[in-house]
Amino acid sequence: MSTHCYEQLGYIHICTYGLFESLLCKDKADFVMAVNKIAISFCLGKRRMRVVAVVVMSNHIHIVAIGSLEDAKYCAELFKKTYSMYYSNKYGKNSKILRHIRTGFTCGQHAYGQNAVGYVLNNPRHHGVANNPFIYRWSSAREYFKEDQVYQLEMPGIQAGLTCNQREKVLGTSRFKIPKEWKIDDNGMVTFDSFICTEAAENLFRNYKSYEFFVSKGTMEADEFESVYTDLEARELAIKLAEEQTELSSAKIGGEEVLIALNSKQRESVIRTMKRTYRVGDASIRRIFTRIERISYG
Repeated sequence: MSTHCYEQLGYIHICTYGLFESLLCKDKADFVMAVNKIAISFCLGKRRMRVVAVVVMSNHIHIVAIGSLEDAKYCAELFKKTYSMYYSNKYGKNSKILRHIRTGFTCGQHAYGQNAVGYVLNNPRHHGVANNPFIYRWSSAREYFKEDQVYQLEMPGIQAGLTCNQREKVLGTSRFKIPKEWKIDDNGMVTFDSFICTEAAENLFRNYKSYEFFVSKGTMEADEFESVYTDLEARELAIKLAEEQTELSSAKIGGEEVLIALNSKQRESVIRTMKRTYRVGDASIRRIFTRIERISYG
């Protein structure tokens, strides 16, 4: 794999789903803890990222952050582990199931960041949870261009005078030291403005109207995904997924031979995973499998 996304900094979109579409957040306390675990995992661990946008839905979570893909993988894994422990302790579920939360990563530069933030913050409306994405409670949508914000939402008060131990207990951690400047509301949630890098988000847009437009638009253009993977990287990913489908080894029979060995159902599964989980562009996938067809038919 090249350094295309692994070492270069960019806007990373992390999308996390519960295994078998299970609910990650069943009540208000779960939403609160999910936000806390995101803040801790992405901002206080060994690898850290500048978190630009967050939306927590009942069965999936979207995060846009600045860093490398290796940073994103570390932070996402830390979130999965810590939230899994909370979830299994509360609901008695097998923690192993929650630790296999599916996570997809895509990345890009300025134009990609604009679309990613807009797409992520529009999620509550996209899924019919809120008619107005700017007033969804478990979203960072109101943290940008505050002087120009026209949407108001009654927010909980802020807890004052907490000791270090009390702050750690409220946020559900004893492993990480909570920064003194982080504010904790009456629900026990670290406020979005404590850890969201609003400056980085605002730099993506000319002004509030531009920001509002991208959120209202709430789509990701296909050519934005094209910048995520080179054809070589997409091909390596396809081979890896094909090996999992066929239990064949590309090292033994040759990389592209594994793709040729796929039956129609396996091929559809590989393509679906490349699109949905890894966000590989349609054009890249088409070029890969057009080449495979040419080889197959000699």
